[in-house]
Amino acid sequence: MLQLLKENSQSSLYLNFEDIRLSGFELKDFQRLDDEIKERKPDVLFFDEIQLIENWEMFVRHKVDEGAKVVITGTNATLLSRELGTKLTGRHLDYELFPFSFSEFLQFMSLESNENATKEFMEKGGFPEFLNTNNGKLLNTLVEDIL
Repeated sequence: MLQLLKENSQSSLYLNFEDIRLSGFELKDFQRLDDEIKERKPDVLFFDEIQLIENWEMFVRHKVDEGAKVVITGTNATLLSRELGTKLTGRHLDYELFPFSFSEFLQFMSLESNENATKEFMEKGGFPEFLNTNNGKLLNTLVEDIL
């Protein structure tokens, strides 16, 4: 999402619903948000962790029906549920992200395929954030969260 946002930064609106300033956001607050969208006229709407807001699907469906481009992300399994498909039928494309494959790892790390690269992939894995920062604590947290 952040890559897309960077590409569209001049004409986008971004909201992260985990931001403490949005705590207590309710269905009625979508009207204020809609007014702000109409005033700013962004080309793309980015909503991160939107599953935290009850009945968010109605607002997103409304915006898509109006012709808006909307990108939503979340870390909750409810965004992957079949129920979501029924609420946004014909109005969504799903992209499930996975860690890098070995070939993607090679490309990202600018490595040739050989025994050393295979060993490095086996040791480091394919999580882009870890490969970018080499922060061992981040990798431990990812493993704990997954398990």
